[in-house]
Amino acid sequence: MAGRRLEEVFDGRRRPVCEAPPLLCSTQTPWAGFLLERDACREGSATSLLYPHTSLVLVTSGSIAVTDRALRGEKHFVAAEGTVTLWPAGYESRSISWAPERAGAAAEMLRVQLDQSVLARLAPEDHCIAEQPLVQRSAIEDQAVQGMLRIMETEVSTGCPAGRLFGESISLALATHLARRHARGAVKPCSVSGGLSHLQCERVHDYVLDHLDGDTSLAELATVTGLSPRHFAVAFRRTVGMTPHQYVLRTRIQEAKNLLATHRLAIAEIAVSLGFASQSHFTEVFRRVVGTTPARYRHGH
Repeated sequence: MAGRRLEEVFDGRRRPVCEAPPLLCSTQTPWAGFLLERDACREGSATSLLYPHTSLVLVTSGSIAVTDRALRGEKHFVAAEGTVTLWPAGYESRSISWAPERAGAAAEMLRVQLDQSVLARLAPEDHCIAEQPLVQRSAIEDQAVQGMLRIMETEVSTGCPAGRLFGESISLALATHLARRHARGAVKPCSVSGGLSHLQCERVHDYVLDHLDGDTSLAELATVTGLSPRHFAVAFRRTVGMTPHQYVLRTRIQEAKNLLATHRLAIAEIAVSLGFASQSHFTEVFRRVVGTTPARYRHGH
């Protein structure tokens, strides 16, 4: 079933930027972060274009020529492969056109739309992130944004094996980075002071152990500590030295090592019991953390 598309307001009518079916769309997966879509670039134009949500466009192949006649003047730029263009929420073009830079050449772009409902859930008290006006950027080099968008793309294209906690965490990190680097007036997001108490850490640890087989979310872990998801994520990393997602993975791997050494459960059964999307995903994570495969680890123990 087709998922919801990324839409902008063209000539007063809301419709997808690309009329053709997307090459990849996050709404067709269990992704728990911002709406993501990969499209082939085709020549297009609009008399007026309004961005109701902040959108990021990463050119993944080829290059795209853009002419933008905005309220503050006209600009022409070429978005080459690897560059990012930021269209803030509320940005309006009086007319705009785009096309692959070379006629007949192929170009693809990865687009991510910052969903305010996601931000409201993950950072409800942090207006510096959720409501900070951003500056329009054309074809910039921002390695952090490029890296996060690529990670999102990989997660979505592989069926989101890392789960809700990862999707929410990377989306929150992206929004925080944009507020720090591309906000009007360079206002920094509200800071989070202090870490978690010993009791809060114990509650998180117990919750993770009790829900190793589930798709735990950042909001669920935060509720255990009485903090908002963003404050929890920052305080947890400050206290434990790793992100909540990394901690959950390592806890699952530790339990997997115990099961491999003391039980004769099939590796596929262990993977399912510990909340991994598949045996292959379990094997990949286990090898990355432990340095060997589950089968070899079992044989050695």
